[in-house]
Amino acid sequence: MLFASDLDRTLIYSKKFITREENQIQLVESKGDREMSYMLSSSIEILKTLSNKLLFVPVTTRSIEQYKRIDVFQKEIKPKYFVTSNGGNIFSNGELDKDWEKVIISKFNKECLMLEEVISEFNKIKSNLNIVTVRKVDELFLYCILESDIPQEALKMFSAWLEKNKWRTILNGRKLYFVPMHINKGEAVKYIADKKGIKTIITSGDSILDYDMASISNLFISPQHGSIYELNNYDNNMVKFTNKSGIFASHEILETVLKEVV
Repeated sequence: MLFASDLDRTLIYSKKFITREENQIQLVESKGDREMSYMLSSSIEILKTLSNKLLFVPVTTRSIEQYKRIDVFQKEIKPKYFVTSNGGNIFSNGELDKDWEKVIISKFNKECLMLEEVISEFNKIKSNLNIVTVRKVDELFLYCILESDIPQEALKMFSAWLEKNKWRTILNGRKLYFVPMHINKGEAVKYIADKKGIKTIITSGDSILDYDMASISNLFISPQHGSIYELNNYDNNMVKFTNKSGIFASHEILETVLKEVV
């Protein structure tokens, strides 16, 4: 069995999402002197147990560098596989999977525009949008942090142009993503499962970017505080929502997976 999970707001949480039971939390990520993310101590123990019973794969939209800040996956739980960059990079035993890298590069060359072409076109409309920051992730895709609501008309035409060129636009909270269609978490997880000959896949995630994993899963678990919960068109047969929110949803997700393997 394979269990692949998103990280931020699914397994790990910043302080602003923690309202009580602070004596039960453990720091799992720091950036310099700043404390960044936490998990319940009990959730870490369950995840350690799961890691001995199945193939646990962290899957994140974070860059490689940002993933490596998460101490719990560098020191306490060391996954054999992890996926960064929304599925654009797969690591096995700490080394980049070169075969997957070739797949990603080939699809860029054959199916969609390169990142620099997208950035060039985006720069033409950027001044019309309420953007605080624009960032590239591992030279694979682009996202923006918004200051306020984005003008829909300005974005509509750009998004339509992206779609014709095999890219998609995803708004997740204050983050606006422009991502190639072939870079997604579902395809990356399926690649690992196929490589290992694993037929049973459980996945979890809170955002629209995570929903790509639902279609390749036997069970997809989503915290009720996430953006998937707010969708009107999610598939009831594909998604199981938690009863709890915030950091306690993480614990419920892991307990649900543990019941599947006991």
